[in-house]
Amino acid sequence: MIGWTKVDEIQPQNGEYTLYEASAAYKDENKRQAIKVKTPFSPTEYFAIEYRKKGERYKFDTFDQTALADGIIVYRVNPTYKDEGNLRGNDYIYVYRTNDTSITASAG
Repeated sequence: MIGWTKVDEIQPQNGEYTLYEASAAYKDENKRQAIKVKTPFSPTEYFAIEYRKKGERYKFDTFDQTALADGIIVYRVNPTYKDEGNLRGNDYIYVYRTNDTSITASAG
């Protein structure tokens, strides 16, 4: 749980998953806005995947008023570094970005 919504943990496997915008997930607890996927490559890291919908300014019944576009955001999270954040070249939370794929991108 992260306050107003829950993030289900799923096992990594091929499949199709449906994610909804934050407002829809808030109104209906059966709709997921995000999922958490453990990686078999690390005992501590996991990926959080969420859907964001382009916002409408001054529409106060949505959560994404400032989002510039629809899309998926993928975060790599390593709780080992939660107390230091992203200092010293280690990433507590790293957001994947288009064309930022080198092994040295944000400490790999």
